[in-house]
Amino acid sequence: MRPSSSSLHPVILMVEDDVDLLGVAALRLESMGCEVIGVESAEEALRLIETMCDRINVVFTDLRLGGIDGAGLIEQLNEVAPDLPIVATSALIEELDVVRARWGNRVRLIPKPYQFEDLRILLTLSQSGS
Repeated sequence: MRPSSSSLHPVILMVEDDVDLLGVAALRLESMGCEVIGVESAEEALRLIETMCDRINVVFTDLRLGGIDGAGLIEQLNEVAPDLPIVATSALIEELDVVRARWGNRVRLIPKPYQFEDLRILLTLSQSGS
């Protein structure tokens, strides 16, 4: 069950192992009215999904992570939360192409380095729920 699109503050689960980028992007998203839950690994994200899935509107993940990578996270999210919108990012276009080929429109893509205006897709997805 997805959170209501009428929520005052959409909740973004951001998975990024670059702590500096996580902090800056979270600040920007918060300035757009989002609540950001930032984690540094797919494993942490999956633990949160187990307990908070009904509160999270969108998952925004880097593809290149230690441990379970972003593609592995997407795979598991498709099993446990198939309706949860996902946005993936990477500096490697080849990684984005693999995600596009595997999941098509199920996963939205933002290449790195992204502009903070690119993050508006997260707000749009959180409000539309798809």
